[in-house]
Amino acid sequence: VRDRLWERLQVSKVIRVQFINKSAPDTDITMTIYAASQILKDITFSDKIITDIENLILKKESFQEEHLLKFVTLSTGSVLEGNFLFLIAKASKLNLDFGILFDKIATGGYHILGIWPRDFAEECREDQEIFTYFLYRLINTPDYFANVTLYRPTAVQTPDMVVKHPTQELAPPVPMQAPPSTRSRPTPYQATSFDVTSVIQTQRCPHCNVALPAPRVQTLEHGGNTFCPNCYNIIKGSVIPGPPPQAPAPPSMAPPVTPSGIKQLNLPRFLEPFLNSLQNPGFLLESALLYILSSLNQLNMEMRKIYNKNMTEIEKRKDVLLRMKNQIMASNDTTAIPIQFKLPAYSASVYPILGTHFQDLIIYGLLKIMEWLGLVSPTISILMGKYEQIFSQVRQSLP
Repeated sequence: VRDRLWERLQVSKVIRVQFINKSAPDTDITMTIYAASQILKDITFSDKIITDIENLILKKESFQEEHLLKFVTLSTGSVLEGNFLFLIAKASKLNLDFGILFDKIATGGYHILGIWPRDFAEECREDQEIFTYFLYRLINTPDYFANVTLYRPTAVQTPDMVVKHPTQELAPPVPMQAPPSTRSRPTPYQATSFDVTSVIQTQRCPHCNVALPAPRVQTLEHGGNTFCPNCYNIIKGSVIPGPPPQAPAPPSMAPPVTPSGIKQLNLPRFLEPFLNSLQNPGFLLESALLYILSSLNQLNMEMRKIYNKNMTEIEKRKDVLLRMKNQIMASNDTTAIPIQFKLPAYSASVYPILGTHFQDLIIYGLLKIMEWLGLVSPTISILMGKYEQIFSQVRQSLP
């Protein structure tokens, strides 16, 4: 009976999310998710939930952002309009996936539109607290997840300016990652030694020994997975084998993997005229990154070649920049503006060196290039001391 009810729900209230296929850009990938209106009560969240996730993207290498969403088709057949986001998370030790479709509300906040996959949607339908526990885990214990990706619509622009990605000539493309619907499953956690039968009999959590609520015990009896409301650990009712593991590529063939693909930086507003001066902010951001790596003696042959080419190009266009000198040096506004920077593929090997200071080091690299060109005002020159100190700390920490 339970399965028949779910099948009727699945057929009548599904949402289809269409992605760009990164490995084959001419084709799309479609995922089927389940309408939250049939699973949860009408749930909305403030903007803080997305802000917290964006902050984790800046801090955690396991959190990333991709601009691959194309369309969201509702169960009525209409195409969703507006600003929608789709988040996919994978647990680090257990064979579990989680997905949430958010829709931006015009008056502020986000509405939960859909849940994926079926196992997670079904658990939330039987016990809505599980959804709350998932969000609690996501924000407060992010290391619980091996990978979290926030998918945004394509052709996203930052406020007041468009950040263009570096050209193919300047930066190799980011290595392709598996699309959302074909993500490989991690090896199930082997350290779990408890017997689910004894858990059902005792009705207690095998991790903390606290009594489990009746709905969670019923979920385990049906072979589903659930959460402990006390310790937030996942309790698996059954193990569903994933696809057979694929043989890893030979080391020489394995492409480098960037930490997250796209990073959102919050840069001082006084840098905006300089970033727009050559109509290619991504080129200047990459040049700043390479300048820092060169100063830290971290450039390999490939990076050195790109760095020399970038600096030569900037020097060739020095006259253009000097004609804009008054405009570039006019602003001393230090308020932050969001800039998206697509990390070049070669950054994978050096990104950990920059660590949590990545954003400040990019700012310092931009300021040093501006100083080289004679485009730093006396006021901004004073501010450089802060970033120079951070750079010195990073350099001293290197072996």
